[in-house]
Amino acid sequence: MASQGRAEEDWPQFRGPRGDGTATAAELPLVWSETNNLAWKAALPGLGRSSPVVLGDHIWVTTALARGERRTRIGPDDMRTAEHVTLEAMCLSGADGKAVWETAIFEVD
Repeated sequence: MASQGRAEEDWPQFRGPRGDGTATAAELPLVWSETNNLAWKAALPGLGRSSPVVLGDHIWVTTALARGERRTRIGPDDMRTAEHVTLEAMCLSGADGKAVWETAIFEVD
């Protein structure tokens, strides 16, 4: 979350409330780093490929937790495979990035 406070509107889907990647909030930070315009960061388990959803003071993300992971070359591609994957949803506090809850959505062998 930006240290200047949360945006004026929720971000309920990929590319924002209107699906076009724009926000109506004014004066949002354009640059951030480890020390500039950063309120917190959180290490999340697994691999994520979803767009975060922001509603009020909560942030939802998804993650894939792999067991028995290995890399396999298939032709020119370096593939990552796993014996088992658990797909999870997580809710984070917008105030500090701490996990509010997490739950398994489904399992993939």
